[in-house]
Amino acid sequence: VLSKLRGPREVFALAASTALVAGILIALFAPETLPKHRRAPRVAWGRANAMAAFAQLGQTRTSLCASAALLLFWLGLNGLQVNMYNYANFRFGWEPSTAVGLQAGSGVVLALSNVLGPQLLAPRIGDTGVIRFGMLLFAVCLLAMGLSSSGAGFALAVLSSSVATMCLPGLTGIIAQSAAPGQVGAMLTALDSVSTLDRLLAYKLMSKLFAWGIENEQPSVHFFAGSAFVLLGWLCFEYMVKAAAEVQASPLPVSPASVRRANAPSRK
Repeated sequence: VLSKLRGPREVFALAASTALVAGILIALFAPETLPKHRRAPRVAWGRANAMAAFAQLGQTRTSLCASAALLLFWLGLNGLQVNMYNYANFRFGWEPSTAVGLQAGSGVVLALSNVLGPQLLAPRIGDTGVIRFGMLLFAVCLLAMGLSSSGAGFALAVLSSSVATMCLPGLTGIIAQSAAPGQVGAMLTALDSVSTLDRLLAYKLMSKLFAWGIENEQPSVHFFAGSAFVLLGWLCFEYMVKAAAEVQASPLPVSPASVRRANAPSRK
């Protein structure tokens, strides 16, 4: 509404002002939640950087594969978010208000699916099945967006892709569970740091792909690239699941001493 009445500059000014006020309130009035005895005496600068976050996420094969799956999923999702307005206007002649309405509707569907989706599907197909279903559905939805020749088909694909995000809580849970004891917070903080870099990369990459696609009469190329990224993330997830199954199926190691005890003649 504000963008139609005043223009986009006022929208960004309002958002920036709100963020500034929120930052001041947090800095001055928000209580410290960590008890004093658990606070570090100084900032651990060695861990407060993006490279340390990468190392944290790569501590185990499970955390590495699950993080890769989540970040690749977000590459496709951010590509949709950054280009949806311009793509809908270029391809279907939509007004910005129409795209805003679609994004608002997809946000509602996203919130409901993230809560209800795992609750309804996990008892039937398991947590692994929910993640697998969400990733594959999102890849298909991105392809459908790129191939859609009508605004209605595009809108349906966008709303369906919001349903597919039900896989994100499960992936985040796997990453948290793979952390060492007492390191769950550090693991999730590292994930948030790397996700910020992932978001910046997605915005730059997908915007340039969209611009290249317009110049070369292939405006949907960023959707196809996003679908490929999501499928690559799905492969990372499947590799993690297969590796975990092999570990569980492998027999426990037997020491030579236990073998000698088992083969020793009984003394009666």
